[in-house]
Amino acid sequence: MLRPTRRVASSLAVAAVLASLVGAAPARAADPVDPLVAVKTVTSVVPDAPTPVVDGPFDLVVEVTGGVTDDLTVIPWLPSWSWAPTAPAQTVPAGSCPVSCELTWRIDPAQQGTPWCPGFSRVDVRAAMAGRSVVTYGSAVYYQPTVSPTLATFVADSTPNSPGYTGAVVDTGAQVTFRGAAGRLPDEQVEVLVLPPGGYSSDENRLDLPPLMNAAGTWTTDDPVLGLASGQVHLDTSGLAEGTYRLVAQAHDAAGHYSCAGSTGMVVRHRPLVRLSVDGGGVVATGAPATVRVDVSDPRPSSAALGDLRLTVGGSTTVVPSGIWHRSPGTFTPSDTITTVPTTGLPPGPALLTVDVLDVTGATVGSQTTTLQVADFHDTVTIPTFVVGERGTIRFTASAPSGTTMHLCDVTTTTSRLQYVSPNLCPGPAATSVDGTTSVMPVAAGPATVESRILMDGGVSGPVRRVPVTVYARRTATISAPARAAYGATAVATVVVRDQTDLGTDGGVVRISPAPGVRVTVQRRRAGTSTWSTVGTTVTGSTGVASLRYVTVGSGSLRAVLPAAAPARTVVTAERPVTSVATVAWSTAPTTVRSGASWSAVVITRPYERGATVRLQARRPGATSWVTFAPGAVASSGAARAPARIGTRGTWEIRVLRVGTVGQAVGYSTVRRVKVV
Repeated sequence: MLRPTRRVASSLAVAAVLASLVGAAPARAADPVDPLVAVKTVTSVVPDAPTPVVDGPFDLVVEVTGGVTDDLTVIPWLPSWSWAPTAPAQTVPAGSCPVSCELTWRIDPAQQGTPWCPGFSRVDVRAAMAGRSVVTYGSAVYYQPTVSPTLATFVADSTPNSPGYTGAVVDTGAQVTFRGAAGRLPDEQVEVLVLPPGGYSSDENRLDLPPLMNAAGTWTTDDPVLGLASGQVHLDTSGLAEGTYRLVAQAHDAAGHYSCAGSTGMVVRHRPLVRLSVDGGGVVATGAPATVRVDVSDPRPSSAALGDLRLTVGGSTTVVPSGIWHRSPGTFTPSDTITTVPTTGLPPGPALLTVDVLDVTGATVGSQTTTLQVADFHDTVTIPTFVVGERGTIRFTASAPSGTTMHLCDVTTTTSRLQYVSPNLCPGPAATSVDGTTSVMPVAAGPATVESRILMDGGVSGPVRRVPVTVYARRTATISAPARAAYGATAVATVVVRDQTDLGTDGGVVRISPAPGVRVTVQRRRAGTSTWSTVGTTVTGSTGVASLRYVTVGSGSLRAVLPAAAPARTVVTAERPVTSVATVAWSTAPTTVRSGASWSAVVITRPYERGATVRLQARRPGATSWVTFAPGAVASSGAARAPARIGTRGTWEIRVLRVGTVGQAVGYSTVRRVKVV
């Protein structure tokens, strides 16, 4: 309510005089002039009290002085147990209060929604004009209520869950005790209210909100020693949703005076302290670990931090580290951790699992039990030996237990060393068995993992197998040796060994490096046979090269045999053809012969072979072709007589050739001269 004060006339006269005195000075309209906003002293029910005393409704009067050039909004800021509740705002319109005016509110400290607590309090206001705050001045007041304050405490009813909870948590109900100063008024009643938890605004913390649950009680006893009155009511919270609430006890008399209320937090929980959830709905494959999530509700009885877990399954108990306990932001959110439960040795069928949660002192915080259903899928993964650049085939077989079907049968790898796309190997959306293969291309050497998994219908997890494998380098080797060598001569075979560890796919680098320390065996197969025999064994050096000296004994092929980088595998080089050349050495030969007469030359040839022959050849010096004469047999000693008859006189060049065989190439003696007379 806005009204001018009795000082308005005199103030106007003073203002006129001041205007005449300062008329020569220019006005600075840009400098805002704020009014003075002050709370007037409250009328006291106790005369001459140092601070005004009120025991019921009173008028809060605010005086505005100094002129209002823009709309001025004023809102009371009053004491209360709640978050700064206020009375409705009032506005002084621009120009309506040129010198001084007053705003009045009727304040009732004993109203139900925001009752004051007894004692000294400040009464203030907030003011704003033209979008800016205006300085205000408050006052003091002492409140002595008609109805004394009321406090409440509660004890949760005992249930299977409540032993694991703190005192602030109830499950199905609680016994509420309210207390206050002794000597209560005969007509006082006590309301016990369950209200929403409230927030950061005054309206969310009011006591006159519709209660979610309430109970009425009366004062029953007085404690002469403590000077307290008390009473009790019972609350049934079984129908309340889980969450956080305010529990309020508020007394009032028949005239509608409400006491300052005692509010305490109350948490409703209907779940066990410890809860377990098993991946796959509790179905776990034989021998595979079960993944269990453990949730521990808050608040809980132990204030110590959560520690390890004690797992009991199939009659065997182990204590395992919990790892890291996680807790999401928010009040009373549960802590959780994930652990694995071994099922090795458990037969197919139901298995009882008990999880005890321990704190860091080793004390038991809470326990819970669930049932695992152990299922045997008879799943197998057949994995080849992986070698870089060699495509391999993985075979996956499984059969679902009775009453179970498979939706996804998958084989994957964990690294890019094995590149492939694996289709769903299940033959259908509700398969009872699977026998499928998938192709893999190893592209880089090193460790990898092949993983098989089965998802049952409904997304329930089946068995998961993780098999560590090794991708081996692709080892290659080449052999080199002289293409021709004289029989009995010493030759050198050279073997070069390389390991390829990366194909260079997907932006990688092709990596081929020497393979040192590899034991290499050189083998020989004689021409006309299929049997390989060992020539010798050597080891590659730091450059991946191995050399072996050998004696030429016949025509045929050489090859190298060595272990591959992959175990139980062998690398065999391509064959290297080699030719052994028979040797022919002069024994006796004439230097002069008669024209037309028969004569012969004797040579020694190696090696001896049954049926080998020799022939003498002759030509004129400077000629390019030879004349070949009749053959001569090679004796077992290697000696051979080569017959000839030359009818033209003059000087001739002669040589003896050993006719080629399967094991030896054609060999020639040196060239000599003979004179025909």
